[in-house]
Amino acid sequence: MPTLTLPHPISANRYWRHFRGRTVVSKEAKDYQAAVRQNAIEQGIRQAHQGAITLWVSYHPRKPKKWRGGPCRSLDLSNVLKVAEDALNGIAWEDDSQAVSIHLAKGVPVEGGQLVVSWESAHFTNPQQD
Repeated sequence: MPTLTLPHPISANRYWRHFRGRTVVSKEAKDYQAAVRQNAIEQGIRQAHQGAITLWVSYHPRKPKKWRGGPCRSLDLSNVLKVAEDALNGIAWEDDSQAVSIHLAKGVPVEGGQLVVSWESAHFTNPQQD
């Protein structure tokens, strides 16, 4: 199962910008996507997966300087997921619409923060034929 360790994502609030009545991807988002692409290449991802996938995402927030365990300030999990899915489109998979099952969790804080993303082919069952 391919697994990528990616840099801490940008906030979904910084991902999109409104310009002349249109919503566009921000420069910060494009820079993050470029960093994710480079990171994926360095970790051996050479071709986007085709077909349905099951996706696992573990978000590790930035570790505060005086952290003593317990919860800390972090990004919203659902927004982290969307940023990660979009950043990996055309890299790890063709399009995030391929995800048919998603497992999302928040892990312990780490220096600088990170995302750990894994995926594998998904297999469907048809409940009408069981």
